[in-house]
Amino acid sequence: MRARNVIASCTPLIATATFVRPYCDSFPTVEQEFKTSAVVFIAKVSSAREVSVRSRAISGGAFYSVKVEQVLKGTPPKTVELYSENSSGRFPMQVDVEYLIFAYSGAFEGISGQQLAINNCGNSAPRSTAQKALATVRKPTKA
Repeated sequence: MRARNVIASCTPLIATATFVRPYCDSFPTVEQEFKTSAVVFIAKVSSAREVSVRSRAISGGAFYSVKVEQVLKGTPPKTVELYSENSSGRFPMQVDVEYLIFAYSGAFEGISGQQLAINNCGNSAPRSTAQKALATVRKPTKA
């Protein structure tokens, strides 16, 4: 009986996990995230590839290949691979959709080397909903 109650109490959380943002300790402002990001750009997702890893905590993730259309900070190559692990911090993306991307470099369990990734608690978003963040990024800085 107790196991049944545990499962029942978890079911709604699992069912809604893809529709809510993860728990975040903080949400950076656009200015803060721009300053701390390795690269910031607008890109269109050209492909997504799921990967598995051997870990007790993470089951894997996805590599998204994106074509950079406009650079706002840094010098990314024309095509960038972004990693998103299967965790509460996952930033799911859709193929053929444009995004405003604030990317950082990080290490991930089961994935070799440093990877560019997106903070799901940050300001990256589909371009269609990122107009306010884009206006902030494009504002001239005060000298």
